[in-house]
Amino acid sequence: MAIILFLLPLGLFFSLYFDLWAIAAFIVLSFFFVAKKIKIPAVIYWFFVFYIFSLLLNFFIPAQFENSIFALQIVLCAVFFVAGYNIADATPPVRTVFNLIAPVFFIVFPFVKTNLNPNVVSSFLALFVLFVWMSDLKQAFKIVFVCLGVFFIARNGSVVALFSLFCGFAAWRRKKVYWLLVFAAAVAVLFAEENSIVERIVWLGRAFGILKRHPLGIGFFSAKYFLPATGVQNTIFVHSFLAQFLLEGGVVAAVLLISAAVDFLKNLRRDARWAIAAGFVLAALDYSFYYVGCGMIFSFIAGNSLKREANFREYGFLRKLVFYLMFFSALVLSAVMFSSSRNFARGNFWLFKNPSKALYFYEKISSFPRIPAGFAARAAAKSIIGQRNDDKKMIAESFVLAEKALVFRDVRNPAYRDFLAAKKKGNLGKLRAACGKILFLNGIVLKRE
Repeated sequence: MAIILFLLPLGLFFSLYFDLWAIAAFIVLSFFFVAKKIKIPAVIYWFFVFYIFSLLLNFFIPAQFENSIFALQIVLCAVFFVAGYNIADATPPVRTVFNLIAPVFFIVFPFVKTNLNPNVVSSFLALFVLFVWMSDLKQAFKIVFVCLGVFFIARNGSVVALFSLFCGFAAWRRKKVYWLLVFAAAVAVLFAEENSIVERIVWLGRAFGILKRHPLGIGFFSAKYFLPATGVQNTIFVHSFLAQFLLEGGVVAAVLLISAAVDFLKNLRRDARWAIAAGFVLAALDYSFYYVGCGMIFSFIAGNSLKREANFREYGFLRKLVFYLMFFSALVLSAVMFSSSRNFARGNFWLFKNPSKALYFYEKISSFPRIPAGFAARAAAKSIIGQRNDDKKMIAESFVLAEKALVFRDVRNPAYRDFLAAKKKGNLGKLRAACGKILFLNGIVLKRE
């Protein structure tokens, strides 16, 4: 259990969006907790349902690798959810760590440097504020560290995180006057952040436009391929975890999420509703739950918010079977994906220095889950080799691979337009430009020709 608690603050430093390496490392380290004797709550079935759903979605979408990263995050969140549920039965030393981990982090935070978006950091801090309030510290200490966390959030200028905490506070006090203040604060935010609100509405409109064309979803973490912009920063674009979840998972995911939420709320402790309310507002107004660290902390808080079950023996074996099946299959999947990611990185290093060597590494990438960027990289490598050696077969293969890399085949997509122009004129420069745009979406920049 202690290792799980120490991983929580580390989540901020490994919260790079869709960082496979960090997720795989956290899953491996979580084994030391999973291997112990633990209680598995009934809500674990919903994590299993979402995990299976995300894996099945791979058979209907081209961006399987990105979607599978989300599946791994579901498993990681399930582990921290179970840890949060089991913290009540932890030994006194572990309870001490539980009570001190967030306060120590707040004390150390001024000396922490991170390149993450300040809003993401503020969401992380807001969740740690909830974490502090749910600890066993004395009320006076809680107030001190909550104020410290709020101060850091205010210093970052994150209105959404502050508003979410205020909503949680109103839910905790359960007085009408506080809800009137919440309404007043919401109106003030609308006027103070008018440009941001308008931008979010525009992106929401675009998101539901994509959903209308793809009601069954486009695959988690795949939105970047469906946007006209080519910047990697647009991977998460709706500024709402719930809206993005609906867009990428489709109607089926929405039905599952509502069903899971209803079941969870039935089993929620009354004195913990305020924390979940704050988390819900944060999920509705911000995208931070897609980041590893934020997802871990909120899952822990949610697990700690459940009612205690009296008897685990009746269904304990089945729950453990489901939990272990999910965890160990994720271990295998993360190992396969980690190997593919490593070969992809090695190939990218050699792409222009030695395209034949780059192709050697690209060919070692696993065919499942498929990586659109991997097809683009192989297409670029083969086009360079084919052009240098006047190998028409290699050039033809590069066009086939480039077409496989195109997730969104629409003229509004710059990569698709470049591909059509390349195919029409046999222009390998244009072909590599199309591949470059797909790679750029994944944070990889090709050398300009």
